[in-house]
Amino acid sequence: MLPEKMQVITAKDVAERLHKSFKWVYQNAAALGALRIGRSVLFMEESLGAALDAAREKTRENSERINGTHSEPREKALQKKKPQTLKPMSEGEDPYGLLPKWHKPS
Repeated sequence: MLPEKMQVITAKDVAERLHKSFKWVYQNAAALGALRIGRSVLFMEESLGAALDAAREKTRENSERINGTHSEPREKALQKKKPQTLKPMSEGEDPYGLLPKWHKPS
């Protein structure tokens, strides 16, 4: 028997709460914290809430990173990256082994 706090809700209820289709709920069941038992998918009220809170937090972090309100500004992060410099190849050089073995430079 399930504890009183652990309420099982149906995929139909989840779809209505999230304003998503029934099919979408089944396709994203794992991300929503569902339990699959055979062909059945069970949603626990608590697990669904935790999954939505985690998704909300991830969205907030991504938004901060994109909008530049992240702990490290984008400009500073870009300055840390060193530009890649390319050196000219000498005649006959094949550093990546892409030329066929019979190829001779002209």
